Amino acid sequence: MKPLNIENQVEGLFRFEAFKTDENGAEIPGTRRVASDWQKNLILDTGLNRMATNGDYLDACQVGSGSSTPANGQTALDSIVAGANVSSTGAFTPFVSGSAPYYVGLRRTYPFATGVATGNLSEVGVGWSTTGTTLFSRSLIKDSMGNPTSITILSDESLDVIYEMRYYAPPSDITGTIVATGNIGGSYDYILRSARLAFADSNSWNLPFAQSAGPGSGTNLAYSGDIGAVTGSPSGTSANIGVASSASYVSGSFQLDRIQIAAAGVANFGTGLRSMLMKIGIGAYQIQFDPAIPKTNVDQVELTIRLSWARRP
Repeated sequence: MKPLNIENQVEGLFRFEAFKTDENGAEIPGTRRVASDWQKNLILDTGLNRMATNGDYLDACQVGSGSSTPANGQTALDSIVAGANVSSTGAFTPFVSGSAPYYVGLRRTYPFATGVATGNLSEVGVGWSTTGTTLFSRSLIKDSMGNPTSITILSDESLDVIYEMRYYAPPSDITGTIVATGNIGGSYDYILRSARLAFADSNSWNLPFAQSAGPGSGTNLAYSGDIGAVTGSPSGTSANIGVASSASYVSGSFQLDRIQIAAAGVANFGTGLRSMLMKIGIGAYQIQFDPAIPKTNVDQVELTIRLSWARRP
């Protein structure tokens, strides 16, 4: 069978907040100010590549004083001033949008202690290290009109850089026809749809996950009934079909094939294999076949799902 294609989109936004602390390092109430409000950033090619096989792409933040226009092929800031690792508070709590356009999001804070990021800052990036060519994203700091500017962090101020990543699900159903090879044979129309978009966890939609990462046990299932809404799952009798395996990632392709198998000994419902639920990479998806695939205990069903991810316009 040809790969079944799922296309997702990625975007990120920054916010900068400065504040003063007392002699014990505690924030002084009333001193926090917004140094630069929410603005989009550019997800770099290095970031899109990192998403394929690693889940550490939001671990650190860098701020700098450079001014070059962000470009896809960049890997570092122009002129780094300071770096900070992600705060452990709330760092691993993803959320879902709850309505269309559906996405899973993750908001992280990178704290720069008093005196660490002092001076004029004009660029920022997040990535997997506080130094080096390790950026997932880069942006120039902009004013309210969208023009590049700089912000000044005073010597007695601390800085919080807040970053929100969003990973968007396909906006509509994906349809087509597959032609089965081997013992079963035949043509089967399919509807491929996002699933479990009411949940943000390791078995549904999750960040920061690698696209090659596998879910927990018992997450990928075959069903005898129809698929559900994008916030739900298929219906009917179910059977565990195991975790989808990954093919090798080709750098720069921003796509990864995941191979889902329903082995001969499972998902033999008598009425046929009607649908499947699959946790693949960052998201969860469901597929329905029409007619149901007449699978028996001598048949193995194998699907190749091709995940792709791109910058959101």
